[in-house]
Amino acid sequence: MSAALALIEHKQRLLFLKRSVLTSRPGQWCLPGGRINANETPEEACIREVYEEAALKVKVRQLVLQSAQSYYFNCELLSEAVVRLNPRESSRFAWVDPLKLLKLGYIMDFRTVIPLLKDLGYPV
Repeated sequence: MSAALALIEHKQRLLFLKRSVLTSRPGQWCLPGGRINANETPEEACIREVYEEAALKVKVRQLVLQSAQSYYFNCELLSEAVVRLNPRESSRFAWVDPLKLLKLGYIMDFRTVIPLLKDLGYPV
């Protein structure tokens, strides 16, 4: 199963979501995103998942990493940065200063996300 994930920056902060107890890996913080359906591209999945999870409209700027099962996209906000969570998906959200990311809690896919952010020039 492949996934599409979004790096969304607003005022020099990145959006992270805390996974709901109703999901796999509950309580972990993650980038918005999720499963790519059979009938969609990774870019379409990224846009859909961000809207489903946070009610944000985004535009995919570029693919920044493709790993074995995940596509990571740099995304641009097309709507105001007003997050409305889907409680089945997430219990909290945070616009995080990259310097404070490691203080947030357990980061899902930590071994991929942290090096990716460093490669993109974020001070983590």
